[in-house]
Amino acid sequence: MDSQFIHLEHDGKLLLVDLDGNGPAIPKMGRSLSENGFKIRLPTPEEVSSMGISWKLRRTNKNQEKLSKNKEQLRIPERKLSRGDV
Repeated sequence: MDSQFIHLEHDGKLLLVDLDGNGPAIPKMGRSLSENGFKIRLPTPEEVSSMGISWKLRRTNKNQEKLSKNKEQLRIPERKLSRGDV
């Protein structure tokens, strides 16, 4: 999924949608992963517009490309570390 997602918050509540983009979705304790990953996610700008919500851009994460490059360079240990390894 290469879409851009947006973080919209109002009165401390985060706007979430289901996998089909229908929302708002209400988070529930104990919700587990579905076969395709998460059951709820952040919405795309198009999905927010289709809900009739107007919003304005306040901040953009400019380091997204840098984060992706760093993730590729991250070395994951082959085994779990124990206290003696630290």
